[in-house]
Order: sequence, then C-alpha cells, then structure tokens
Amino acid sequence: MRVLFVLFLIFNIHCNADKLLSPRFGFLYNGEFLVHFQNAKINIKSWLKNVASSNNVKLDVKFYDDINKMYTALKNDEVDMIVVPSVFFFQNREDIEKNAEHFWSLSLHWERKMQYYLISKNTNRTNGIKGIRNKIISIKRTDKNAMIWLDKNSLLENKKGFQEIIKTIKYKNKNSEVLFDVFFGKSDYGVITSKDWDILLKSNPNIKDKLKIIKKSKKVFIPFLGIFNKQNNEKAMALFFRLGVNLKKLANSDKVVKNLNFNYVYEIDKNTLDDLGTYYLDYFELQKKNR
Repeated sequence: MRVLFVLFLIFNIHCNADKLLSPRFGFLYNGEFLVHFQNAKINIKSWLKNVASSNNVKLDVKFYDDINKMYTALKNDEVDMIVVPSVFFFQNREDIEKNAEHFWSLSLHWERKMQYYLISKNTNRTNGIKGIRNKIISIKRTDKNAMIWLDKNSLLENKKGFQEIIKTIKYKNKNSEVLFDVFFGKSDYGVITSKDWDILLKSNPNIKDKLKIIKKSKKVFIPFLGIFNKQNNEKAMALFFRLGVNLKKLANSDKVVKNLNFNYVYEIDKNTLDDLGTYYLDYFELQKKNR
C-alpha cells in the first residue's frame, strides 16, 4: 500500500525566482513505499530523476538499509526528506518533532486512511482473535500497521503477541497473495486492507462464497509518513504541497500515478497525529505489560 509521494519532490521548480532547488531524499531499501514501485515494476530512482530533470530539478536519491541511520542523516542535514513507517514515527515522536516538520502521506485509491480485515475460510467456526492460536497466518511483508493491529488485538484477547501463539507466519509481497493463501487453504487466516478486499471481491465475486471477515479495524491507519528536516525553506514546502494536490499534472508522472493508485499528497494535521498516536501509545503499553 503504500506509496509514491515522491512525486512532489518536484517542488522542483523554484524556491524563488532565481534559486533552483536540489532536493535530497532518503528511502529504506525494504520500506513500504518502495515496495509499491517494485510491485508496479517501476525503478523509483530512475523515475524520480527523470521527473526531476523534466521539471528543472537536480535530485539526489539515497537508499538506506537501517532506519536509524536514515533518521540520523535527516538530523545531520544530509537529506531533506525521508519516509518512515508510522510505528517508527510514534516510537520517536518527541525527538522527530524537534528535528523535522511538515509531515505528509499519500492518498491510496482516493482514501487517506486505511482499515484492516482479519479473514478466514467460511468453514472456520472459531470467531475472533482467539482463534489464531496454533494457526498459519499470511500477512504482507512490509505492512507494519497490519502486524501491529493484529498484535495489539492478540495482546488484548490472548495476553500474548500473535507471533508467540501462532503456528507459522507467512510473509507475502502483496495483499492479493495474502487473500489467495487463505482462499486456497494454504493459510488459516490473513490480514489485508479493506480496500484490497473490495477490489479483489469485485474482480472475483466467488471469494465471498469461501471467505469471511473475522474482525475489522477502525479506519485510522496511514501507510507511512514523509518528514522534512527543519532546514527546508518554507516557500519550498508550500510549493511541494501545492504540486502534490494533483500529481498527474507533473511531467512524466501521469502513468506512474495511475499504475500505483496514488492520487494526491496531503499534509497530516495534528489531530490525525494525536489520534493515531494514542493508538500506538496504547499498543506500546500493552507490550510492556505483557512482557
């Protein structure tokens, strides 16, 4: 699910009439953002540089294999923007807000927030999270929100994290693979987004004859957060979000946006951060309590 934001890197044009921007972006090799591009068979680095060049921008793209190193690079002003999982943001929110600002994400299928479903076969007579004990579960490899939602519910109902009580966890590259693992009996349960459930159900109506939704999350999750260091020019930030309102208008971006199902960039407001932050803080406390 997760995400192409980078389009606006193309806050490309000019910070003012005579100063050309030279943005520097940092990404995790195996982050949720990059997976969207890989699934769409798009080379993010080549595409970003092509977009930047078409919009008179010199772009530097850096990849990291460690999120802490990437965040340190942001604090040291070695990069202007990075993309991090939501859980990392809330684990380090106090420090991040000292060093970064202008948090943003992307809309997926015209939706800003995501919801998760725990699914199983219709023949499964066990309802609820307690039924996952000693079972096989499929889940998207890079979707940390899905794992945290399942883990939090397991801590609440089973008093243990889900990985402590299940038989096997199968990491998949796509939500469609998660669903079909359950559909064909390769897994007992799966966790997918509600949007992917709807899309797959529309193209394969017989899914509803074999699968059911065991539990639904609230629609509160965001796939990741993009954050800028505080050294960035305010005019550049304003331009970034202005261009992000309609990514398809940027040169060389229309096809990519269509393939990745991204629609627009939006700045995350404080209320959204606080609401999601409460969810994560509750989860962190449950982890401590059940250690």
